[in-house]
Amino acid sequence: MVLADTFERWNAIVAVLAKDANHLDQIINTLTRPMKNKVVEMQVTTRLRCHYGSTCILNPSYQVIKSAPVTPPPVARMDEKDLKIIHLLATDARMSARKIGGFVGLSPSTVQSRIARLEENKVIVGYRAIYDYSQLGYFVSRLLFRLAEPASTITNQITKELFRTGMVNIVARHLGFADLDARCFALSINDLSTLISGIRDKFVDDILRVEIVPILRWQFVNHLPIEEIEGVL
Repeated sequence: MVLADTFERWNAIVAVLAKDANHLDQIINTLTRPMKNKVVEMQVTTRLRCHYGSTCILNPSYQVIKSAPVTPPPVARMDEKDLKIIHLLATDARMSARKIGGFVGLSPSTVQSRIARLEENKVIVGYRAIYDYSQLGYFVSRLLFRLAEPASTITNQITKELFRTGMVNIVARHLGFADLDARCFALSINDLSTLISGIRDKFVDDILRVEIVPILRWQFVNHLPIEEIEGVL
């Protein structure tokens, strides 16, 4: 789960992983029950696919950054030990196979084989540092696009234009409140305004609305419930 503190219309964005609609309802009820009298409005979107550009935007001149669209592969089969290995690597990507094996009850060689299979199946897609761009002087925001017709041709064209600005590193296609969700890093409000104006001018008949959600702080939470990782922590 990922929690983002925001301001203006929305106070928070929460990203969760759910097995199905019923599981999502349970998660929403769990999250909102303690503050049921304080939640005025809530919108739910479902991520369909994701495009990844640069993994790191530290580019004051906003040079063009090449992007590599990624289509998710079929869901891989995983058992409980696979899930625990993923959790451990998410907690510490440098953890040794021997230490992981001690937690999950496998030999180091078996752990290495399982990690290699998870990488081959694109369950694990890489290991990277996580930057707090706001600490580096960037204005961080999510851009939520509502389109007249969210056809693949249009969404792909808009995605390419967003990456071409050099200020966007992830664009996700959604179902629900927003059709496209772009993660943007700008050095100033003027740069952000120029980006949005340029995109709207190029797709004047296709983009109905662009909502800016400024991000004050990100908080990353382990995906797996604590009861599923007994003995790990």
